[in-house]
Amino acid sequence: MKVKLLPVLLISVIFVSSCNLFVRPGKTIEDISAWGPIETESNDIHKQQYLVQIENPENKIELKLINNGDRESYVPPIPLETGEIYLLFGEDGSADGSRKFVVRAPCLVYLNGVSGEAEVFLDCPGKNPVQITKTNSKVMEYQISIFGDRIFYSIFEGENGSVLNSIKVDGSDLRHLYDCSPFTCSNLAYSPIPNKIAFVKEGADPEIIILDLDNQTIEKIECAGIDLRFSPDGQYFSFFDSLTSQLNIINLDNMEKTLIPSSSGLAGEWSNDSNAILYGSYDYWGGIPGVHVHKFHIESGIDMVILSNQDQEYEFYSPSFTDVEGLYFANVRQRNAGPSSQLCLLDDKDTINEVIIADPLFHYSSFSWNSGHTQLAFQRYPINLSNGSPEIVIWDKENKSIRIVAKKGSKPLFLP
Repeated sequence: MKVKLLPVLLISVIFVSSCNLFVRPGKTIEDISAWGPIETESNDIHKQQYLVQIENPENKIELKLINNGDRESYVPPIPLETGEIYLLFGEDGSADGSRKFVVRAPCLVYLNGVSGEAEVFLDCPGKNPVQITKTNSKVMEYQISIFGDRIFYSIFEGENGSVLNSIKVDGSDLRHLYDCSPFTCSNLAYSPIPNKIAFVKEGADPEIIILDLDNQTIEKIECAGIDLRFSPDGQYFSFFDSLTSQLNIINLDNMEKTLIPSSSGLAGEWSNDSNAILYGSYDYWGGIPGVHVHKFHIESGIDMVILSNQDQEYEFYSPSFTDVEGLYFANVRQRNAGPSSQLCLLDDKDTINEVIIADPLFHYSSFSWNSGHTQLAFQRYPINLSNGSPEIVIWDKENKSIRIVAKKGSKPLFLP
């Protein structure tokens, strides 16, 4: 669902001047993530709702009604702006603008060690990092909810495999989700909109399991899948099949599947509006492998090469969208540069718009942008030290600075 600019006047509900939006006094401001959700009240259930930004009142953001666990909520089609205040209105004037929401600043979640020997920590602006999980350092990996309320993680139990749990970000409401024993479960992916968690149950015959947390039903896909992802709107589920070397995209509404030739380790991100996904492919021109990045449009089926180096001097990995149309992020490696790489912003003409990081002494991975694309978190590993440890670093787009969050940490993710 896209943001719609509607010419409808909010008569008797709001009064728009050249610089201000006047609203009726009402409740205190409610805190939400960039993706919501906005919990329904008795007077607005099943009515079309819109958010109006105080600083930009001429635009109305159409909300989508979803089932969020045991209740209904509204969510925006794209992330809301951090720190901005929004007002809730109904199309028919049923809401009076008294419900106000402020979008909280993102926090960073990360493992304070390496997989299988770590705990999940939370780093929020202006606060000291806090430990969320308490597993005696047994966390293998984790995933977050885009609503910013829960963490999903796997615990390594040695010969007994692993188990999946979830917990609120404040450390409360611990829930046991699935017992993977005697195998381990990896590649976690979660979507709060259908409230489903997906993971790979490893073993002699690996399979992808999609667990519906509302009704406890399970769907199984027999394959050795990696890079599991849900689209932000929860309609699509994607993964790379290592046996067939194909990117699989499943429409969860009708279970239709789209298969795209790709290669291991080249999966990219979904766009915020869920209309497109990035992925990579190898081109063995002249016997030398080169990496191209494609943009696949879901509805039209149009596949476009957006990043490609004709001389195959550069390779592009971990591609993702940015907040600027036609500008992309990628981890760029020069063919003769060994394991070192550069983190770059590039346009669809393969032109490097900006080099974010270019330190040849580190290897970079596990990239995560915050919802406003103002900060980039990543993991870096020193390649010149035999006993080095991975570090968690945040790069700030405005002042071009970096901050080391953890000296021994891994797998950072921004929590909206």
